[in-house]
Amino acid sequence: MKLIVDRLEGNIAVCETEDKKMLNIPVSEFESCPVDGDVIEYDNKKAMILDEETKRRKKAAEELFRKLLKK
Repeated sequence: MKLIVDRLEGNIAVCETEDKKMLNIPVSEFESCPVDGDVIEYDNKKAMILDEETKRRKKAAEELFRKLLKK
């Protein structure tokens, strides 16, 4: 299941699912410490950060923001 890290609250990563629900995942289930906006794959109590997908998503958000500023 793919999720987006919304925020960290102590040792919990609060993540948004594709159907806009929130899921709390212990940071200990990640390979490395997540940050806000990371796209992750979560399966069987293992969370893996998808670096390339995270970069694409952040780049698309930056481009949209730049377009909004031009108008």
